[in-house]
Amino acid sequence: MTASPFDDVIITASSESQAAGYRAHIAARAGRGLLPMETTFHVFPDPNGRRVGSGAATFIALDGLAAFYKRSLRATLRDRRVLILHSGGDSRRLPAYAAQGKLFLPLPLQDDRGFGISLFDLLLQDFQSPLLGEGGR
Repeated sequence: MTASPFDDVIITASSESQAAGYRAHIAARAGRGLLPMETTFHVFPDPNGRRVGSGAATFIALDGLAAFYKRSLRATLRDRRVLILHSGGDSRRLPAYAAQGKLFLPLPLQDDRGFGISLFDLLLQDFQSPLLGEGGR
């Protein structure tokens, strides 16, 4: 895994149960060494299981990030690069993945180690590539 241009990656979820699933996917990838060690991954669900939309989810996620670091949001963002992946919706067009959402949808592809990859893996790779090409860290 190449160095990440992000200090934090935030994933939003529609419910606590969906967030728990996302955390399990993140933990499994981290355990296999598939995620950058210098990046902290956070999952923040919509409150009380109510859909809040991506705008409110952004505020909730940023507030959660500041609380995680026990600093003001301004101080937190001053020296951190943050990627937010909104993934709180259900997958209505792919009902088999409705409970877990689209982000960890398995794809018929494998990485260079032979592990199956998901939409999340491709997004993370795509978001890292252009930034690393411009000088990275």
